[in-house]
Amino acid sequence: MTTTTTTTAQPAADRSAGLQVWRSALTLTAEQQHLCLDVQELHRLVMRGFRNPRTVTGTHSPRPAGILFAARRSTPLRDPDTRRLSAGTPEQILVQSPQPPNWSHLLTTGTLTAATTNPVREHYTTGDIVEARTVANPVAHDRQTGRILGKRTAEECGEWLRGKLHQHGLDINPQHITMSEGQSVTGMHGDHAVKFIVRETFLTGIVTDSDKFHTLLTGGFGRAKAYGCGLLLSRPVE
Repeated sequence: MTTTTTTTAQPAADRSAGLQVWRSALTLTAEQQHLCLDVQELHRLVMRGFRNPRTVTGTHSPRPAGILFAARRSTPLRDPDTRRLSAGTPEQILVQSPQPPNWSHLLTTGTLTAATTNPVREHYTTGDIVEARTVANPVAHDRQTGRILGKRTAEECGEWLRGKLHQHGLDINPQHITMSEGQSVTGMHGDHAVKFIVRETFLTGIVTDSDKFHTLLTGGFGRAKAYGCGLLLSRPVE
């Protein structure tokens, strides 16, 4: 059975409200879960919610900026030789967007088994304590070689994350970070292979600049946002 729920009322354009977005929870069929192990296919699936389903194959229709998403995946697989982890299949996707998407054609074609969309409003003030989770791709730019290098150790990744979030108005104590082991995500973009490492992180922090923090929640952070990284989901701690 396919289900879809969409709330049609638009969030009010009120800057004082902080974060004002739409969030969709999508459940993939078993076939799509397998196909979307290729992260480029996962990206294409999400973007189909923001394009006219009648668009001719091979053409591209405009899509709004600010689309972020994160995948809930099955258990990662460990290579018996390298001992490295590969990300599991994406079972569900949480999509955040500035405008409501349309998932009806993905439901009728059996691409999704369920989709719900609702408006979200969140407001934080400086000094608020928040709990948050994110999937990120910790990297650094090597100024000597010009290459983008992935952070390898948990300590390096934690330091990178604290620095990024500090720039966006959220300070984190190192003792308040729980970070998963790195997992390899792969795909094909045309003739080019896509491969990077992601880490899922749970954290507690204090908002030091509410305007910057709202911008962070709206626009995400870091690299690989087109592939499911950089969305920060937060909730206040009473």
